[in-house]
Amino acid sequence: MTPSWGALLRWLDRPGDVPVKKYFYALRPALAVRALRLNPSVRPPMNLQKLLQVVDLPRPMIGRIELLVEAKARTNEMSNGLRAPELEALIADELGRVGDIPAMSMHPDAADRANGLFLELVNI
Repeated sequence: MTPSWGALLRWLDRPGDVPVKKYFYALRPALAVRALRLNPSVRPPMNLQKLLQVVDLPRPMIGRIELLVEAKARTNEMSNGLRAPELEALIADELGRVGDIPAMSMHPDAADRANGLFLELVNI
């Protein structure tokens, strides 16, 4: 099942400045998609700095993301920042390629094991 990224990307079509936080809402999943495309057998890290280490981006793009992280640290998360067309292109491209990630097969007894674990946890 392919997720709908419409709500996440809707702000890309709007003119004007963007809250810095919105970039992070879109950037993390976009980079996770990229990481999974590059290495589908490894779960992408949640930490943005660690995620940047596994996505094989050009140095200028990593630098742009690092500037965004610095801007977030200096300001309120809801503060508006200047548009970053190169980041927006990366986000749109990667989220548009989610279908390129190969499906992982589940171990045949995974559901039974998960149910057993759940029952063990709630019965404690």
